[in-house]
Amino acid sequence: MRTGKCYGVSVGPGTKDLITVEALDIIKGSDVIFLPTYPREECRAYRIIKQNVKDIDDKELVCEAFLMDPDNKVSSRRHDEICQRVREYLDKGRTVAFLALGEAGLYSTYIYIHERLKKEGYESVIVPGISSVQEICRRLNIPIAKGNEEVHIFPDTKDLKSRLDMPGTKVFMKIKDDIKDVADEIEAAALKKPGMRAYGISECGGDCEIVADDISELKDLKGYFTVIIVKDRADERFAACAEYFENRACGYYPCHKGIDRLNCLFCYCPMYNYEDCPGTPSYIKKGDKSVKNCTSCSFPHIRENHAFIMEFLRSKKGGFDSQKPLI
Repeated sequence: MRTGKCYGVSVGPGTKDLITVEALDIIKGSDVIFLPTYPREECRAYRIIKQNVKDIDDKELVCEAFLMDPDNKVSSRRHDEICQRVREYLDKGRTVAFLALGEAGLYSTYIYIHERLKKEGYESVIVPGISSVQEICRRLNIPIAKGNEEVHIFPDTKDLKSRLDMPGTKVFMKIKDDIKDVADEIEAAALKKPGMRAYGISECGGDCEIVADDISELKDLKGYFTVIIVKDRADERFAACAEYFENRACGYYPCHKGIDRLNCLFCYCPMYNYEDCPGTPSYIKKGDKSVKNCTSCSFPHIRENHAFIMEFLRSKKGGFDSQKPLI
């Protein structure tokens, strides 16, 4: 009878005071502790727990290193092997605490074990904790996001150029590429986006911790345990209001190319029926008529043009004239 239970325990980003009370209680109450690397002395998760649970060595400790192999089949076989070791204890009715650095639910290797156990009918629970992303923001005294800002979290720096073009906050974790190349790419992006800021930490909470609180310092970071946060300038002009909103959920978005922030307020242009509109339309011949074509005109979708458009409509004494023939 399967009576054992497995906990994926988040132990925080690196220091003993950033682990939750719940996590410590579960570790103290567990029969077996799984460590995600070996030997135990080189395991960061073990060192964190050792400072909080003095008698941790009296428990049964099992070291199982994961493989960071680019061949998914090789990594998958290793996950199967580790899961089998966990099952052996669960089948004996033992309680297992599987330690995970940072937040166990955020790009943690434990997730591969969790998914396998759940699929096979075992009870597996993720115990939440403080991620390295949260700790960096605390240390640098910056918010992850505010208002309606978007947040994008990536497990690597692939497709870095296109990812940096995304709006809001970009978080890059577990950086495997050359940090200098990454820093150069971010600097290049910052030249095109005035006000862009970038921050980072390597070996958060460790003896070799490196902190970068500016783009120019990113190249000093090093190691797999590096997190970089890139933030666009917070621009209140683009907060949703009576003059502006952006509907990225629309199936036609973006209906016009080449605009960084598309104002969807005038989805149908209120100046369409005016020959002297300030836009840049073209005209298509339809028999003896010329039909106005606004496909290439982005004038009503630019945030700064809102006031001008409203004044233009007021000047027409009644605004949109539905009876005016098409030009």
